Amino acid sequence: MKVKDLIKKLETLDQDATVIVTSPNFELNGASVPVSFVHQYNEGSKKLQTFRDAFDYVAYSTETWTIIGGKTPVVMMS
Repeated sequence: MKVKDLIKKLETLDQDATVIVTSPNFELNGASVPVSFVHQYNEGSKKLQTFRDAFDYVAYSTETWTIIGGKTPVVMMS
C-alpha cells in the first residue's frame, strides 16, 4: 500500500478512532497497542524470502521489506 492510498483510506474513517497495531514485544504476546511510531526511511528494499509453515512444514515464499540497502522510500509504523 502506498502512503497516498493509506491517506485516502484513513480519511474515510472516524477521525477520533485510535490506530492500533500488533505489538512486537515478546512479553505482550501479540497484543494490540496504539501506534506510537511512524517514520519514513529512504533506503528501503524488497526481496522474496522463504519461510516454513509451523504446522505442516511446507516451505513458501513471500515478499518482505527492509529499511536499509535500497533506494525505495518506505514508511514504518509500530
